[in-house]
Amino acid sequence: MNYTHLNHDEAAYTLFAFKRALRDDHMLPTGMAQFFRASVLILQSKLKRMEAEESVDPRNDEDYDTFDYGTEPLPGDPTWIRKDVR
Repeated sequence: MNYTHLNHDEAAYTLFAFKRALRDDHMLPTGMAQFFRASVLILQSKLKRMEAEESVDPRNDEDYDTFDYGTEPLPGDPTWIRKDVR
């Protein structure tokens, strides 16, 4: 099976389905159980990589900020709100 073109949701659902099938691995033929176990490991590492790629801070993208070291606030980030002292 080719997992390279799966998006995150497809990979997550396939992983869920294979793990569910492995609950009854005593009823599966040996080759199919081995396939599901190997696929679970592949999909887990794929999802880990995908999630790591998605969690990149957008302030470090060249097209996001105008500062060299990424100091512009993130959209919706309340820590940069100016509060007047009165």
